Amino acid sequence: MVRYAAPNVSTKPRINPPIIAPGILPIPPKIAAVKAFVATDTKGFPPSVGQIKQRLVQLKMPDMPDEAEAWKQVWVAIQSSAYHSKEEFEKLHPIVQRVVGQPEMLKAWAMEKADDIQTVIASNFQVLK
Repeated sequence: MVRYAAPNVSTKPRINPPIIAPGILPIPPKIAAVKAFVATDTKGFPPSVGQIKQRLVQLKMPDMPDEAEAWKQVWVAIQSSAYHSKEEFEKLHPIVQRVVGQPEMLKAWAMEKADDIQTVIASNFQVLK
């Protein structure tokens, strides 16, 4: 009867995964990300997949800047890049350097109007939510 009503449902008993005790077994990164999110969440809503992915990245690379920090680094670099683009490029976080590409890009941005930089270029560092 169960097989007829739900043909894709297995009737085999499931084996429950072992309970992960702190310090005994290594916690898989995805579970660690969920636990870290649950421990720090104050909204009370279930997390979205994107929130767990963001927490996973934070756990894997804790020194990686978020979007706001990356843009702040670039904006500070742009302000001095008309004559010192190479030095300013070297000060950026390695991930931010990859996004910017090369010191010449900072120099080109330094020649643009501030309004264009703060709107058009800054939008490349922002994530849609």
